[in-house]
This record gives sequence, structure tokens and C-alpha cells, in this order.
Amino acid sequence: MAAGYLVPHTEVYEPRSTKTRTPSITESPFPIYWVEVLDEAHQKWLPIESLVLDCIARPQRFEPPAADHENNMLYVIAFEDDGSAKDVTRRYAKAYNAKTRKNRVESSNGGARWWRKAMRPYAKLLATDVDQIEETELSAAEAREPMPKNIVDFKDHPTYALERHLKRNEVLVRKQEIGKVGGTRDNSVHGGKRMESVYRRADVKIAKSADAWYRLGRDVKFREVPVKVVPKRARGDREVDNDDEAGTNLYTIDQTEIYTPPPCVDGKVPKNSFGNLDLFVPSMVPMGGVYIAGMSFPTPIYQ
Repeated sequence: MAAGYLVPHTEVYEPRSTKTRTPSITESPFPIYWVEVLDEAHQKWLPIESLVLDCIARPQRFEPPAADHENNMLYVIAFEDDGSAKDVTRRYAKAYNAKTRKNRVESSNGGARWWRKAMRPYAKLLATDVDQIEETELSAAEAREPMPKNIVDFKDHPTYALERHLKRNEVLVRKQEIGKVGGTRDNSVHGGKRMESVYRRADVKIAKSADAWYRLGRDVKFREVPVKVVPKRARGDREVDNDDEAGTNLYTIDQTEIYTPPPCVDGKVPKNSFGNLDLFVPSMVPMGGVYIAGMSFPTPIYQ
């Protein structure tokens, strides 16, 4: 793995007598290449590095500190002699979910899917027992990662969540705390910090308005109480979507059901009060009609 930096060209007038200093480049004291050897007795891959770290089977020593700006361990890819490759970053990163994952492509919208697609050409055609054992080991290492101690590390954490980090379209459906973390400074409490409750990320659900769910082919159930009401935004904010309008009631997916459109009767397509046919997803095709994909507008064909 190699890193390159593009420095913008800037012309600055200097007297001729002034000598231009060449910026010094400090090489990282941590390796960027090493080998892994399979321990057949234990069916386990062991890292070996004899040039820089001079260690065997100590993966916790390979990750550079955060102060090392020349070497950031974000992706560790292991290549085998058959040309296959696998992402083994979880084996070496000490805080994969709390710190490393936030700087990877998976933290972006659709990034996890993109990364799986990028690594798909290097996957093995048939996974062996060693591959299955390795995947179990990597998942266990990720599960053993302790709870973060800093407030910043909880943001977008895949396992833990704080109420202060919830987005406008997120809601905590079950307030069952699993721990505490020191938050805002408060001299009136013991320890100088007010403790905040930590919840499971699995208890955080995405909430949408009734219109947003309708556009996804779902309808809010009868007599459902909204889990959240979006507050009014400041005027002049351009980042306003359908779920962020003032006074909009939000619902979770558990409060909705598949929308059932009225059927076609006597060859007539059912329309809404505006005289239009709502067809946002395939499930909204009315009974008795068929949607022909590729056309500029929905055209039901009657059976």
C-alpha cells in the first residue's frame, strides 16, 4: 500500500539571497507490508514482520498511533497465492467500530455496498474451512471491542448510540440503557461530568412521514401515534426535505403496512383526487394491471 500527496503549486516572491528550505519527510516507524503464515494446527493466520517491528503473532502492534500522519491503518488487505484477497482490518485495528470505520468508505451513504462490490472480484469461488474459521475470528474480534470512553466515538457507532447523536429522522424506540459515559462538564455533580445513558444501536429506528412511507409503497396503520414530531426549522435553510417540515408526524416501519391499491374495475385505472396514478414502487400496481418497465410513464395492461 502506498500513499501519495498532491501539493498545490504556489508562486511566492522571495529575495534572491533567501534559501528555499526543502521540507523534511519523516518515514513512519510502522510497516505497510508484512506476511501472514497459516498455523495449520490451530487453523489460524499469524502475522510475521521482521524488518521493522520484529514480531510474530502480535497483530495489536501493527496499528500506528493517531499522531502518525504518514501512516493511517484504514485498510488491511491480505492476498493469497491464488490471487484472492480479503479485508482483514478487524484483525489489526484496536478500535475498528469507534475510530477506524469512520474514516473508511463504509461510513458514507452506500459505502458498504460499494466496498463489497469492489472486493467481489477477489473473492474465492469456494470458501474453505479455514476461510470460515477466519471470518468467525474477525467477527468475534469486532464483537469484543469495548464500549468507547469518549463522546465523539459514539457518533455513528454501529453497536452503541447516544440520544445527543440521533438525527432528525431517527428515534429511540426502547430506552433501555446498557451503560453510562461521561458527557458534559458539570461541577455540581460528582466527578465533574454529567453521565449520559448509552443505548443499543439496534433500538434506534428510522422514522418517516406518512407521505414518505407512501412513496415507498407503505401506509401508516390506523390509529398509530407518531413516535416523533419534527420541530420547525429556521427560515432560509435550504436543506429541507419532506421529513423535516414543521409539524410533520414521523412513524417507524413497524407502524406501517404494505399499501394495497384499489383494483382496476371495468377497464378503468383507479386514480387519486388529483386525477393521477400513484405508482412509486412495483407493489403499487393496481390489481388487474401490469406495469411495462422501460416506458416513459406507467401504462397498465389489462388481463
